[in-house]
Amino acid sequence: MAFYSPAWPPGNDSNGVVTYVGTIVPELEAQGHVISVVSGTVAPSMISDAVYRLSDYEGDRTLPERIGDRLGWLKGRDYVLARTASRLIAAATRRAVAERGVQLLEMEETFGWCFWVRRTIPVPLVLRLHGPWFLTGPAEGHPCRLLSKSVS
Repeated sequence: MAFYSPAWPPGNDSNGVVTYVGTIVPELEAQGHVISVVSGTVAPSMISDAVYRLSDYEGDRTLPERIGDRLGWLKGRDYVLARTASRLIAAATRRAVAERGVQLLEMEETFGWCFWVRRTIPVPLVLRLHGPWFLTGPAEGHPCRLLSKSVS
């Protein structure tokens, strides 16, 4: 299994997704699962066979991808950044599949990157909403009790 995390390891970035991945990875490894992490920013001390840095895949663009990136600027900066991030996540995931036998990628949904990632990886993509508990709690079947009395 592989997880996408914006940064790695936990503690180097104040981000709920990083905290989530940093919590679940050791637990799954303790259960005997082989886990890989795909990350945008990796501390030098954490570089290993199980960690895939997106920056290692920046030069792996095909000619159609390079042309698409140039034309993408007509749609705007956010479009190009989303396509680039998605391509890098997918490339790192494909490498993790080939090298470590990854059978599943889990990533959070923030910028719509999964739209492109899911089309170009050979394994299922699990999409997880990382959001405020009052939204994600009830979506996962947990009761959410909000304050019903005003505080004076």
